[in-house]
Amino acid sequence: MTEKWKSAANRGGGLFSAPCRFGGAGFTLLETLIVLFIFGIVTAIAPPALFPLEKKLETVHFLQGMEEDLFRAQQHAINRKVPVAFQYKWRERGYELNAEDGSFFLYRPLPDGVEIEPGNMGDFRFLPNGNISRFGYMYIHAGGRSYRIFFSIGRGRMEVYEDD
Repeated sequence: MTEKWKSAANRGGGLFSAPCRFGGAGFTLLETLIVLFIFGIVTAIAPPALFPLEKKLETVHFLQGMEEDLFRAQQHAINRKVPVAFQYKWRERGYELNAEDGSFFLYRPLPDGVEIEPGNMGDFRFLPNGNISRFGYMYIHAGGRSYRIFFSIGRGRMEVYEDD
């Protein structure tokens, strides 16, 4: 073996490892503490930056859940040939879907920070043919943003718009 490889083997390095600065001892306590300090600062700064994203995702999840609940109520009305009523419960901070024959019931509370302004859609029905009993707007305020749900006449279609 050459002198270079013998000295690397004697210092604890293998054939494919580079020699360490401090004789194969690894990192010093000071270097490790500096890295942990930097890691601590980054982890302390990152979560507050993610809070707005969490609120937006919570709002999107609520809107998707509400849309799915309304589609499920509409499908129940069509399949069972029975009207399904939507009622906004402002005192209980939630909404209720209820079939007139008692075959379907759903109550969904509103998450914190979400407000519903029912407009003219505080209560309506999905008729047995899937149509909606009236058309109009409902507003949802969450996370500093406003969303408008438009219920169109006809097959009970609804669309969600984000208001500026």
